[in-house]
Amino acid sequence: MNKCTFLGRLSPDVEIEFTNVKTTPCIRFSMDVESFRKSKNGKKKREYNCLEFEAWDSAASTIYEKLTPDSTMLVECEARSTFGNTNPEFDGIDRTYFRVLSFKIFHANKDWGNER
Repeated sequence: MNKCTFLGRLSPDVEIEFTNVKTTPCIRFSMDVESFRKSKNGKKKREYNCLEFEAWDSAASTIYEKLTPDSTMLVECEARSTFGNTNPEFDGIDRTYFRVLSFKIFHANKDWGNER
């Protein structure tokens, strides 16, 4: 089973593009996900990981229109890989990104109804 759930804050680098002659929106964005680990001296240490995501259709539109950087959301997704992809956009670099299946907004730093 390929399912992941992350809670994090939206980073400022949201990109939107349209496929199928500008009818299907797709966004790529990253989220800062917080984690805690014990350091060698036994103290709790906070770390942030920046993970890359992709959303399509109505999820893409909602995230793009309603959220701003630092908004908090929970994302349920599946892991994808660019391994073996010949698309020049990836420059031959193998990357893992997460395709959004569903999400829940906890805190949006934007007035609802306003657009970018």
